[in-house]
Amino acid sequence: MLVKCGKYSIPIVFQDKFTVIIHKPWGLASQKGANISVPDILGQFFLYQKTHSSSSRDVVLPYESVTKGAYVGLVHRLDRCVSGLMIIAKNSRAARHLTDAIKTQCAIEKTYLALVYGHMVSKEWKKYDNSMVNEKGKELPVSLSAKCLGHFSNHTSLVKVQLITGRKRQIRAQLSYLGHPILGDFKFGAPSTTNGLK
Repeated sequence: MLVKCGKYSIPIVFQDKFTVIIHKPWGLASQKGANISVPDILGQFFLYQKTHSSSSRDVVLPYESVTKGAYVGLVHRLDRCVSGLMIIAKNSRAARHLTDAIKTQCAIEKTYLALVYGHMVSKEWKKYDNSMVNEKGKELPVSLSAKCLGHFSNHTSLVKVQLITGRKRQIRAQLSYLGHPILGDFKFGAPSTTNGLK
């Protein structure tokens, strides 16, 4: 089942009367912000004509219902350059429960895969505690666990990451600090040349 969002076709992985879980594609913003000119999930997810049958219309809210006061809320976000599963709450009660579950990590675990520069050593889970400065200049503690799933001959590694804290751009910043910037992430230290990588 797909929903159109601008030029993007967004797969719906799961849905019920409380939530929609979608697979956000790379290049699509989670939410509108400064200097973001691409379509965003929150603003446009319900704007375009659904491509699935009308028998499912009671499961996914049309955009018109959103503008008339129906609740639609993101309980977490993914950077524009990240693809993956996102949960959208259909009412405030669902949003509260989902947000609490993510914060306490009691029912929802956020796991990421990243292709990084360099051969990361640890093939077992290892916790990394650092600090980063947010956009307001405040220094905040950040923690994540990571392990290397494999090395490649082009001097890259596939890394699995679990967030312990959830700061904006945390994974990108921490992996860069550890000497393993994400492939193509020039803002956080990736080489400006791909050295033949594709």
